[in-house]
Amino acid sequence: MLSVKKKKKLNLCFFGFSSVILGYAIHCYLAEQLEVFPNKGISFGFSGYFLVGMAFLVLLMVLIMSLKKHDIGLMIVVAGGLINFVDRMVFGYVRDYWSFGFVYNNLADWIIVGGVLYSLMALWKRK
Repeated sequence: MLSVKKKKKLNLCFFGFSSVILGYAIHCYLAEQLEVFPNKGISFGFSGYFLVGMAFLVLLMVLIMSLKKHDIGLMIVVAGGLINFVDRMVFGYVRDYWSFGFVYNNLADWIIVGGVLYSLMALWKRK
């Protein structure tokens, strides 16, 4: 029989994995339905596979930390990051399809924002 702690970790892993799969499926559907704006840069326009690899390592470290802390907010941020990471590995760029003025983004970007907001609200609630 699994301990409560191990059950929580398994549930969190399942939540994270299914969030990435479902999020990527919705992301692909939206990218097929809407005009795609290829985003070949990383943060602030930097590019290169070295930076992509470093970003992936950071995502893995954050994922491990979130599993240890049972932090759903961090897991949501990692899910959004992995969706963008898969896009970059498959297409060589991230597919953005929503335009707000000069800002282009996609579902994964909003998932990341949601995870950050969830974490901030959880921190605010604790105090």
